[in-house]
Amino acid sequence: MRRRIAPLLMLCTACMSGLAGCSLFSLRMPDKPLPQRELNARMLTREFATSFAVQVQVAADGIATRSPDPTTQVNALRWKLGASKASLHSATQMAPMMALLDTWTFAEQMRLFFDTGAGAQLFGEDQRTARATAEALAADAQKLARGVSSDAELARYRDFVERYAREHPLADLGFARTSVVDQWAAETNQHASLVETVGSVSQSMSDVSERMRMLGERAPSQAVWEARLAMTDAGLGGADLSRALTRADESLDRLSRLAESSPEQLHAAIADLRASMLVVSDRFDQSWAQMMVTVQHEREELAANIRDEREAAVLAFDLQRSALAKDAVLVTDRAIASGGAQVRSVVRDLILYGALLYLVLLGAPFVAGYFVGRLRGAR
Repeated sequence: MRRRIAPLLMLCTACMSGLAGCSLFSLRMPDKPLPQRELNARMLTREFATSFAVQVQVAADGIATRSPDPTTQVNALRWKLGASKASLHSATQMAPMMALLDTWTFAEQMRLFFDTGAGAQLFGEDQRTARATAEALAADAQKLARGVSSDAELARYRDFVERYAREHPLADLGFARTSVVDQWAAETNQHASLVETVGSVSQSMSDVSERMRMLGERAPSQAVWEARLAMTDAGLGGADLSRALTRADESLDRLSRLAESSPEQLHAAIADLRASMLVVSDRFDQSWAQMMVTVQHEREELAANIRDEREAAVLAFDLQRSALAKDAVLVTDRAIASGGAQVRSVVRDLILYGALLYLVLLGAPFVAGYFVGRLRGAR
């Protein structure tokens, strides 16, 4: 009987230890997700950046359509190109709140640029359109910040934005800017706490996907605008090309008539045609070369952006993997410690109960004999 009970007791002991240790094993990713407020700030900032670029494009296209001045048209093209690049760069900062602050700061800088800054007279009679668009965007950026910030934070952000915009005015439509993140970190001494976490794995992958989507949506338009600027800088506009082709057609017609009526003048017409075509070819070569330089520059920027996104994703995965390894070691140590404690407790209980059982089995005959003897003596 004891040989059959022993295996059962050992099996029960193992089951109890396993059940006791199961409460420690919970499937949990050892990440530190971004707070809900920062997720909301990231999403709303990027949506605002898309609306920012669209509103500027609509206003710039309207100015270029209404104005017959070539300089105004070129300025409108430069405006929407510079705004598209700057808003994309601001909205894709690593820290969501810094992206919001950078976007708000750029909107305020652009408002001052068209109001009292270097761009106050860029569009002539249509300057009020640019000024109204910039003012509306700055107000929308402040409204966005109010929705995801406390009153104290909003006051700090507003003071920083207004001071930064005054101290770092925009010089031209290229919108070259001093780093907002560096300025904020220097003033608040938050170098070590700007990015406390990159978020969970799913949040990091979603961030990379969103960045690539925004870049893919804007890259084609920016490349086309860059090419148009290159052709304009080379002096080859649409009207110039049409006139050159018209002159080439006239030269060909005159050449055919001269070939029929006066072969002596054929050489002069050929020379005239050759000179006209060489001018068109030279200007086209210059424009094509500048366009290729622009495309190469855009490709390098795209490659650099993709490399940065890949490094950020790898960094996020490394952090998650390190945290997972630490958590796995901790869970293993706790499981071993808990299992050992359970085994020791069960063994101690088994020894105690076994000793009691042994005493009962050993002492029961003596006790029974004692009472039986007393009962017989009494009789």
